[in-house]
Amino acid sequence: MSRNATHKNFGVLSCIAVVLIILFVSAIGLTIWTLRSDAIRDADNNSGNIAVVLSGQIASSIQSVDIMLSDVRDQTKAHGPQTPNETDQRIRSHEVYELLLEDLNRLSQADVIALIDDTGKVANSTSQWPPSGNDVADRDYFQHFKNETDQGIYISSLLKDRLSGEKTIFFSRRISGSNNEFLGVVLIGLRLSYFEAIYKSISSLSDQTFVLLHSDGRILVRYPDAIDRNDQKMPAQSPWYKLAASGGGNYLSPGYFDGDARYVSVRPMHDYPLVVDVAVKESAALANWYNRATLIAFGTLIAVLCSALLLVLLRQNFKLLFESDAALLESADAFKKEEEKFRLAVEASPSGLVMIDGGGSIVLINAETERLFGYKRHELIGQPVDILVPSRMRGHHVQHRSGFVTQPSARRMGIGRDLYGLRKDGTEFPIEIGLNPIHTQGGLLVLTAIVDISERKRAEAALREYAKREQLFIAAVESSDDAIVTETLDGVITGWNHAAERLFGFTPEEAIGKSINIVVPNELRDEVLDILGRIKLGEKVAHHETVRTNKGGQRIDISLSVSPVKSQSGAIIGAAKVARDISARKKTQEALLESEQMAQAIIDTALDAFVQLDEAGTIMRWNSKAESMFGWSSQEAVGQNLRDLIIPAAGRAANSKRLAQFLRESQTGNRGKRYEAPSLRRDGLEIKTEISLTSLRRRDGYTINGFIRDVTDKLAAEEQLRHAQKMESVGELTGGIAHDFNNMLTVVTSTVDILADAVADKPNLAAIVKLISEAADRGAELTGHLLAFARKQPLRPRETDVNALIVESAKLMRPALGEQIEIESIFSNDAWPTLVDPSQLSSALMNLALNARDTMPSGGKLTLETRNVILDQSYAAANSEVQPGNYLMIAVSDTGAGIPEAIRDKVFEPFFTTKEIGKGTGLGLSMVYGFVKQSNGHIKIYSEEGHGTTFRIYLPQSGARQDEFVDTLPESESHRGNETVLVVEDDELVRTSVITQLHGLGYEVLSARNAAEALAIVNGGANFDLLFTDVIMPGQMNGPQLAEEIAKRRTSLKVLFTSGYTSNTIIHHGRLDPGVLLLSKPYRKPELARMLRLALASLGEPTLGKQTAALSARAS
Repeated sequence: MSRNATHKNFGVLSCIAVVLIILFVSAIGLTIWTLRSDAIRDADNNSGNIAVVLSGQIASSIQSVDIMLSDVRDQTKAHGPQTPNETDQRIRSHEVYELLLEDLNRLSQADVIALIDDTGKVANSTSQWPPSGNDVADRDYFQHFKNETDQGIYISSLLKDRLSGEKTIFFSRRISGSNNEFLGVVLIGLRLSYFEAIYKSISSLSDQTFVLLHSDGRILVRYPDAIDRNDQKMPAQSPWYKLAASGGGNYLSPGYFDGDARYVSVRPMHDYPLVVDVAVKESAALANWYNRATLIAFGTLIAVLCSALLLVLLRQNFKLLFESDAALLESADAFKKEEEKFRLAVEASPSGLVMIDGGGSIVLINAETERLFGYKRHELIGQPVDILVPSRMRGHHVQHRSGFVTQPSARRMGIGRDLYGLRKDGTEFPIEIGLNPIHTQGGLLVLTAIVDISERKRAEAALREYAKREQLFIAAVESSDDAIVTETLDGVITGWNHAAERLFGFTPEEAIGKSINIVVPNELRDEVLDILGRIKLGEKVAHHETVRTNKGGQRIDISLSVSPVKSQSGAIIGAAKVARDISARKKTQEALLESEQMAQAIIDTALDAFVQLDEAGTIMRWNSKAESMFGWSSQEAVGQNLRDLIIPAAGRAANSKRLAQFLRESQTGNRGKRYEAPSLRRDGLEIKTEISLTSLRRRDGYTINGFIRDVTDKLAAEEQLRHAQKMESVGELTGGIAHDFNNMLTVVTSTVDILADAVADKPNLAAIVKLISEAADRGAELTGHLLAFARKQPLRPRETDVNALIVESAKLMRPALGEQIEIESIFSNDAWPTLVDPSQLSSALMNLALNARDTMPSGGKLTLETRNVILDQSYAAANSEVQPGNYLMIAVSDTGAGIPEAIRDKVFEPFFTTKEIGKGTGLGLSMVYGFVKQSNGHIKIYSEEGHGTTFRIYLPQSGARQDEFVDTLPESESHRGNETVLVVEDDELVRTSVITQLHGLGYEVLSARNAAEALAIVNGGANFDLLFTDVIMPGQMNGPQLAEEIAKRRTSLKVLFTSGYTSNTIIHHGRLDPGVLLLSKPYRKPELARMLRLALASLGEPTLGKQTAALSARAS
């Protein structure tokens, strides 16, 4: 081989070596560039995923806030349309304050809920009660709604809460009137720390920054570097605005607020004017790439240096090649070997390698290029490279190639664009292209490295889809109101959401990695093992109610649903639990059950009948009292219509009308009604009932609850009470009349006695005086009957054998009744004695006998009967004036015409009579009634028209003997005297007539009109032997009180009382006080004379002591 050929061969070999070095360095450069792109893409993907999750969680929280804003706004109008004044009053009410507190408890992320009036003052707030009234009219949210009619949500800048001092973002809505007038603002505040906590729960990277911005560029939250003022905005020239408006993306910010270059992922929220940024420092994103690139570059530098050194050594030793052909041949062989190595290196490259000349024609491809594009090598060599470019991209490709020829340098092609290759079959596939220029003597060559990134694209798409699903899952889990916990099959906690933290009190850091037993009571841990055993078998547990404990040890009722967690291969690797706090529901259920039990107990034990009806009147419930009251069992009554069961036929139409009216009134809010109506028992007996109705609104209409009370006995008792009160009133009236009438009769009778003595020798005048005397006696008898009815007559009761008294009375009745009436006596052999005035009882029996005679004009039978009876509590309850106890019953029965029911209740009324005028006074039965009542007794009438009448008198059994005053004055003793008598009488006529009579009987007389004059006489030292005083007198002191006062001065005082009406002054419980001497008006001169001597004859006897003792106990 010639020297020139050898030099030529060495030159070719050197060129090949240089090309190899250049290809090697270019491949290394392309690799480093690809790694850098991957690092940036990974940083963008990571930041983007975090931004997506953050955006979802914050949007979910704001959606809850937005819903609550609408609810609170609606609560200000709870009663429909209102005037502005009514709305203002309501938003300031304590009721709304309580509602706000309930809403705040339901919205865990909120710090405060407040209502602002139309002047900018805080009208209501959960921060305090009463509200502070702070002025917030300068706030941006208030100014926005005051000047705009916007009904949407408004998000404020980052503001300092003027009450708590915390940095807060306020979400607000407008409160509008019916005419869209501005009435105020409802707002909910979320503290800055809440958003920071959301970010920290997702990412803990120190070189990452989370920023929440308004869509207009205002920065609301920045973490970890908080903003210093609330007006900081994104720079106007930033590409951020374009990305925020177009759905998001990534960009490199050279400064990004703090001067550090950052890769920023921008994710706007679709439903709210907010944008989430997650930014990572460029230095942090490329840190790993920088380390790897440094190592690769260092290794490449060493390899290049070694190659250069090899070339130098070859050049220095080149002369040796000329010394031997064998050496030349060896060099030729070595060159071929190096060429083969280059070819093998090109063929073995994992990337498609295409070398292009300056005109864009392909001069070299490798096998990978054939595989990628589907062409054979000879089909591409010499073809323009555009054959491998899709037609839509060729224009851009030509421009790029021209630019590369002008400024050749190793770099990636189409940065920021998606590049595609065109296969022989016309299909496209995504590629990345690295360009490396090679300068040769023949011109510029471009070595193009092509990488198929289809799998990477699919992986990235799958990753984005996974991130999206993960974001939705995380957002759902974190926004759930139910506690969601994941755990391994051996019970170790692996997941713990915010609701679990709220429910159990443990933070995720405290719970994750711990046994689930931290929230399980000791006695229920076997239950957990059983549930996990079922999960391992692939079973699910749904709505299992159990108990767990919180961090403080308090027990919580929960509903637990558990499902298996499976791996991608389908193996069960854990359990997912959803726990819902049902404590409130349990308490409500228990309270409802207790309420229902209490209501049922009340219904079952009610003293009234309880009936529950539907709107048609069909019976749905019927308690035990209803069974006993009406006679129908519950089984018989339920399902029947109330109208047909217990409503009398005559009242059914009225009942249906009343029920329909009640249902109409219930619809207007009046859900209660009470009325009285007759009801029908099963045995056909009508009873008087009081019915109380209430209605209860149900989904399918109204339910009617009715309480029915049997008021038959109550109405009868009320009627008896009214009758007794009427009789008492009439008694008071008649007693007063009798008093005044007796005073007049006293004057008449005393005057008649004087006249009788004066005209004793004149028969004509004596006859006239006798007529006057008889008329006066009849008047006295009449007033006696009146006083008996009024129960004011003085009685002298003693223990009396009634059987013996009736025997004597029957003897007197015989001539009065006539022969045509048979008298029969039926006596109880062991009849109890009774404490009664025997003369008055005889008079009462005579009155009843005469009354019976008048009902039997054609003859008949009169039966007198006695019997011991016990009146019990039930009888006393039905007859209000009766006291339970032992009584002697006296029955007077006739076989006459009977008393009509219409007048039966009137027969005891004074002056009531059915007899013809002139044949009766109407006072006989009244006297009997008054006497019985005054004797603490009871009288009942039983009568049936056409069959006769029975009067039953019940007199209480005697318990002890009554002290009796015994008249010891001999009948033959003279009734005149010469003592001095102090007469006290307020009626001048009576006083004059008494003085005249006393003088006629030989007595000296001192007189006084009232107690005051009498005391003046006593205090003046006047001597007298007897005080003769009226009982009832005007002034401050009555007769008994006067006697008591004088007795204090003269212990030997003797007293004789007189009265036509004593009230309760000296008569108590129907009896004259023991030891009291009373001369009843009107009286005759002989009666006066006798009583005077009886009173004066009481010397040495305890009469006065008894009188003063009684008087001291009874006076006034």
